[in-house]
Formats: sequence, structure tokens, C-alpha cells
Amino acid sequence: MPQNFLQNHQLYLTPLSPLHLGTGEDYEPTNYVIEGGVLYAFDPSQAALTTLQRSELLETAKRGDITAIQSYFKKHLQTFADCAYKTVGVSQALEQQYQKRLGNIANREQSGKKVHNNLEIERTAVNPLNHQPYVPGSAFKGCLRTALLERLSKPGDRPMARDAARYEAELLGSFASDGLRLLKTADFMPVGNIATQIQYATNHKKKKVIKDGREVKAKGITGRRETIQHGQYRAFSASCTLQKLLLAHKPAIRQPDKNLPKASAQPQSLQQLAQDANHYHVLRFEAESKLLHERGLIDPAWLQHTRKLFTTLMPQLNRGEIMLVRLGKHGGAESKTLSGLAQIKIMQGKGQKPTVEQHTKTVWLAAQAEAETHGLLPFGWALVEIDPQGGNPALQNWCENNQQHLADVQAIQNKLAERKQAAAERKAAIKAEAEAAERARIEQAAAELAAQQARAAELAAMSPADRLIADWTQKLQDFPFDSRNNTANSDFFNQLKTALEQAAEQLDNSSKQQIAAAFSLKKLENLKRGLFTGKREKEIKAVLGQLRGG
Repeated sequence: MPQNFLQNHQLYLTPLSPLHLGTGEDYEPTNYVIEGGVLYAFDPSQAALTTLQRSELLETAKRGDITAIQSYFKKHLQTFADCAYKTVGVSQALEQQYQKRLGNIANREQSGKKVHNNLEIERTAVNPLNHQPYVPGSAFKGCLRTALLERLSKPGDRPMARDAARYEAELLGSFASDGLRLLKTADFMPVGNIATQIQYATNHKKKKVIKDGREVKAKGITGRRETIQHGQYRAFSASCTLQKLLLAHKPAIRQPDKNLPKASAQPQSLQQLAQDANHYHVLRFEAESKLLHERGLIDPAWLQHTRKLFTTLMPQLNRGEIMLVRLGKHGGAESKTLSGLAQIKIMQGKGQKPTVEQHTKTVWLAAQAEAETHGLLPFGWALVEIDPQGGNPALQNWCENNQQHLADVQAIQNKLAERKQAAAERKAAIKAEAEAAERARIEQAAAELAAQQARAAELAAMSPADRLIADWTQKLQDFPFDSRNNTANSDFFNQLKTALEQAAEQLDNSSKQQIAAAFSLKKLENLKRGLFTGKREKEIKAVLGQLRGG
């Protein structure tokens, strides 16, 4: 077996512009808070809530009012920030928007229905175990696939959109015979702590359009995205393997034309694929940068530094030692289609059929504020180094010149660690307080039970007359008399009357005289004033007369 049957490579990725690799998951204002330029993402169930805070949360949730729920989390921001599992930097403009909109109604429809500020933020792909961002190997491989198709395509080919899959299969083969099946790429995992930031994705027209003396703005809805920040040298690494097909197979492969990649579609080396990627992406980078510069949209310092970097690295780019790629969302349809073969659907006004064009009419750019129109950056550009030997001074220097925007990741992490320590201490204190309260409750219940048992034993040792007197004296003292609650008053009186009538029938004369003396009308009125009036006064007098022998 030849030694080069498998070509193993180590790759390092440096973001040149903000990257957003969406997963369909969002940060929602019920699982994040923002303070001091930092978004704290948390799990509400892990918060160290006091009994009062927990009760308030349950009552707020029962009402089902989203604005009240948002206001609750804003009110207890400190508590929930302390239990965060992840921190993300945010722009000043976005933090101000958060503080202004959270817990408020965006507007009301004509029907009176409230429209709430949801404030969702699209998350980038993260490892669920450590919440660190990563770059899927599939995204990287997709870039290479498009670049390879570009090289294999013929200038005169013009397949229709509906024939795109068939055309791709003609060039690269079917699923079973696809040449890129020989390339296995792992996900790009972070090297150290990776800085991410919440930025706006804003839509801009590629060409200035003036109507009625005013510039027409693009209609794309501004979004909020978590982005991997540029300027982080070799932020991610991954391994990949390129398989070389053997010239002879034992046993022989049936129908090799159908089951093996065509020779033209077989990558000969990762360097060749890198050259394809550079041929494809460098031209698109220059075209886009030129357009954005002419429109005054792009950050001029970033563009100057990046063009200088490409000039310095051009020998390595030409040799396929480094490749330029475009990853993730908002890279533009032109970066995912073949030259001269793009068929991009352009939506028109309401009621009009869409048109098919070679190029998009608008471009999405990363911004720090929703209304920014200058100093913006494109999404998705990155450099991938193949088996670098030592450092890359030019790339390192570029990163140093383009990392002023980066939040101090270590400072944020240290602050989060302090918050978590404070939260752990508070959680322990709340637990100790709850345990102490439970112990006090148990002790009080035990004391009350002991008192009841002692009272019961005391009553059991008494004579029937003494027992009745002691029992009903206590009941009269404890009864919550309320003149407005006649039903309860009457029920209690009737119970007393029945007990006295049974004593008059069952006890001896001495005991009856004792009870009558203890419960004279005057003494009864002193024990529970207001109970023995009207009809009840006459009835109790009659019972007392029976006890006295009348």
C-alpha cells in the first residue's frame, strides 16, 4: 500500500471579518440580560432565587404577559447575570436598544392587539458542552465544493436552475461517486477563548438609487446576530484527511465508472483544492470590496490592511499553502454560485413576478448600530492555513492592527467567574436560610403537638365539669368573633349550647351548679363580647337555668 494513500493535514482558521454560522437557535430576553457591554446567557432554573423572587416569578408567569416577564428579568438582572453559562460582547447601540425596548410594547394594531418587542438574537454555532463557538467542517467543505465546481465547469454551459443538481452530478459524480467524498474534514474547534459579539446585519443597495430627490434604502429587515469576531489569530483548528484511490482493488470494484469518482473530480491534493478556492474567492473579494468602497460602506482601514495582507501572502495563496474562504450567513449568493451560471431570484414589488439575475441587488454587512452606513464590514471571510510551519508574521500583524474592537475576553471571563462565585455563595445562603426556616417550622410544629398532648392529658385528668369548663373557656377565647359573619357565629353558639344542654341532662347537680357558676351570662359576655345578644341571649339564659335546676 503506498504511503500516501491518506494525506493528513492540520488546518488553522483566522477570521478576517465577522462570521455567523446559524443553527436556528436564538437568545431570547427570558434567557439573557445585558449589562456593561456584555450579554449574559443563562438558564433560569439555575438562578439563586429567594423565596420572594421565586414567588414573584411564578405569579408573573401565570399572568402570561410577555412584557411583565421581560420586566421581571430586567428587574432581577444581577441575580440572573450571576448564574450565566456564557458571555457575549454587545455594541453600545444594541445595549441601549435593549434597555429601551425590554418590557415595553412595540406598538398596537388597529384591533388593539399588543405587538411585543421580542428582542431575539440569532446564535452562532456552539459546542453544547462548553458553549464555545466552532466552525462546522461541512461549511468549510461546501466552500471547496463550489470552488471545485467552478474549475470543472465549462464557460459555455448555461444550465437552468431546475437542472442544477444534474449539472453538478455530471461534474462531480453522483452521491456514491462524488469526488469530495475522498475529503474528510473535522469541525474547526476553538483554540482558547473565542471572542463573539452581537452585531447588526444591515441591508444596503449595491448601487445608489435616487427617487424623488432621496436615496432609496434597501428593504431587508435588520437582524441581530452573534458573530465570531475577526482579528483572532489562528482562532480555530481542525484536522482533515484526503484519500487517494488505489490503482488496483482487491476484490475488484464492480462498475468503477459509477461507483468511483471520475478522475477529473478526484482532488489530487489539498493544495490543489486551496488553489481552486483562492481562484474562486479572491476575485469575488476584490469585486465586492471595490463596490463597497465606491459606495462608501466598507471600513477603509480594514480594507487597506486586508489588501496589503493579500499582497504579502499572494505567493502562499498561489502555492495553495493558504486558502481564502467565505463561510456562514450573509456571504452573498455570488459566493455560492458559479461564474456566469448564477440564477438568483430577485423579488419585486407586491403582485409582481420575481426576476432572475446574475447578481444580487443588495448586500448584507455587519454594523455596530442599526442605522450605520459607513465603516461596515462584510460577513464570512476567513483564511485557512494548511500545515503551517511556525508562525505567520504577516497574518499576526494584520490581527494586531484589526483587534481594537475585540472585547477583553479574559476580563469578561474573570468577571463571570466572580459572578458565579457570588451566585454560589448567595445560593448557599438561601439554602441555609430555607433549611433554618424548615427546622424552625418543624420545631414549632413539635412544640404545638406537645402542648396539645399535654393539654389533652390535663383535660383527661379533670372531672367532667372541670373538663367542660376548661375546654369551652379556651374555645371562647380563641373564637374569631365577627359581627358580619352571622353563620359562623351561630354555628359556634349552637355547639356551646349543645354542650351545656348535654351537661344539664347527664351530670349530677353539683357539677351542673359548678358549670352554671363558671358560665354565667356576665362571664360569657366577658369571654366573647357581642356573641350573646338578641335571640342567643334568651337561649343561653334558658340553658343556664336548666343547669341551676330551674
